Amino acid sequence: MRIFFIGCVQFSHFALKKLLSLQNENLQVVGIATKKKSDFNSDFYDLKQDIKNLPCLHVKDINDAQSLKFIHSLKPDIIYCFGWSSLIKKELLNSYPIIGFHPSKLPYNRGRHPIIWALFLNLKETGSSFFVMDKGADTGRILSQKSIKISSKDNAKSLYEKIAQKALKQIEYFTLKIYKKSLKNKDFKSILY
Repeated sequence: MRIFFIGCVQFSHFALKKLLSLQNENLQVVGIATKKKSDFNSDFYDLKQDIKNLPCLHVKDINDAQSLKFIHSLKPDIIYCFGWSSLIKKELLNSYPIIGFHPSKLPYNRGRHPIIWALFLNLKETGSSFFVMDKGADTGRILSQKSIKISSKDNAKSLYEKIAQKALKQIEYFTLKIYKKSLKNKDFKSILY
């Protein structure tokens, strides 16, 4: 199973490390797209500093011709997109199944700043949601979802860390499940639906 990874935030770093720890000769991260800098993400992280021997492209627009050519050249079976604030467009969505991540209990709290909103709205719980991306923002079939309790002592940092810990366990679980199914069936879209 050949995974291409897209991300540019602190959680992307944790998720990539988890995926790299799961690698074997048939389950591999084959390339990465990240950003060199971000004025938007307060938890920005350049993934290039994590890797030594993987193809990596710094991108401004994941949907531009250069990015698409780079991704296609690596022949991934599936794309993981964790920590990216712009929509993936039709050409990429139609080429590969893409798993996205959102730190909320989708469909609730879609969109930007879900952790801040969960605290501001005084929610008692939030979630960690992985989904098969479609053309919408934080929409698509839920692949894995877990609830996370919010305590009165939580702040944005502590809640971020709780969500990340839960999400890393989810990544390991569903990645290995998809991988095992792919040994029998190479049609990744049918595996995910």
